[in-house]
Amino acid sequence: MEKINIVRATLNENQIDLLVSEIQKTVNITGYTKKEWAHFNTIFIAYYEQNFAGVCVNISINNQWEELAVLFVLPQFQGKGIGTLLFETGLHAILSEGKKAYTTSRNELVITMMKQQKFQFVPLKKLPLSIQFFNLRFVLSSYRIQEFFRKKMYSSKLPEFMFGVKE
Repeated sequence: MEKINIVRATLNENQIDLLVSEIQKTVNITGYTKKEWAHFNTIFIAYYEQNFAGVCVNISINNQWEELAVLFVLPQFQGKGIGTLLFETGLHAILSEGKKAYTTSRNELVITMMKQQKFQFVPLKKLPLSIQFFNLRFVLSSYRIQEFFRKKMYSSKLPEFMFGVKE
């Protein structure tokens, strides 16, 4: 029987190293530094049959908005419903705090989850100003600039990011 367990916890050093390494292999996530991973406050970790399988990270933007920032399932655990459970868990945590949810992705599976959860798709320029500033601060990281250009070299035709909000 398949066993998925999701817990709110901090990541250990081995998990952080694995996530950084695996996320560098995908074009869909720009990524975070090891230091950033170590300082995230709201992390939901998925275990599949007691094996580390994936994460969902929520990041507070301000007192009204929270980003469902990272949704990642290790390749060997994909296709088991773990990503959906992580997404639902992260979203529930945001909404249960009385905050509005924001997320962005170019991954077709995540965009499908956004549609199923009734996110409104909004052009980047129409996002609330606080989210636009938050995004600007995010992309101006030297690590992410480097990763963006490195990943762009490997895939010239990346899908566009979709921006979703749920109030």
